[in-house]
Amino acid sequence: MTSEAKFKIDVTDLKDAASIIQKLQPKSYHFDTANYSFMNLPSTDQRGFISDDVELIAKDLVKTYTFPAQYDSTGKLIHESFDVKYMNYIGLIPLLVQVAQDQQQQITDLKTQVDGCCSNKMKTANDDGGSPANQVVELKTDATNYLGQSVPNPHGSQCTIPYSIDANVITAEIVFVDELGRVIQRVEIVTRGKGQLTVLSSNLEDGVYNYSLVLEGKTIDTKRMIKQH
Repeated sequence: MTSEAKFKIDVTDLKDAASIIQKLQPKSYHFDTANYSFMNLPSTDQRGFISDDVELIAKDLVKTYTFPAQYDSTGKLIHESFDVKYMNYIGLIPLLVQVAQDQQQQITDLKTQVDGCCSNKMKTANDDGGSPANQVVELKTDATNYLGQSVPNPHGSQCTIPYSIDANVITAEIVFVDELGRVIQRVEIVTRGKGQLTVLSSNLEDGVYNYSLVLEGKTIDTKRMIKQH
């Protein structure tokens, strides 16, 4: 199918790629070669999607064709024709590209914020060559329940997350999710007051991860951390 602009109208940027990709459920499977031997389906391990599930998420990724009726050498009908749904895997490519671009932009934005933060903390020398200027400010908040930014961010294999939880809170946990919103781990916080959680992430792939402070089933705050070597 051609990709030239002159053949296309109503061209707009993709907006919901991440929501579609997040809902897809990759599967491993085997084809039923016993009951559908006449279709010459492969018998090896397969990886892909179930078209019935995908159709509920993105109809344009599922196509339908009619498998022709089968006859033997005498002309006797063996199998009647029937409709077959199949995945349009090529249609996934624009969605995956958009998600990758959005994630890269998020990483770039976060890196810019981190670089700016670090730059502001650097000491600068006076014009006359004297002692570096040093300014200190103490910030305070009245909020009892608090979730801090992971330090350092980005980090390689380990970081710490500061938090504060009111003594009256019954259940508390910090929940970690990946770029697609899938829960990686739930960590129960048993102490109250100020504390910090040490995170060992050497087994995680590089990328952007979210973590949230959940108190008595309610999300109080969410932060992002960047894992990169």
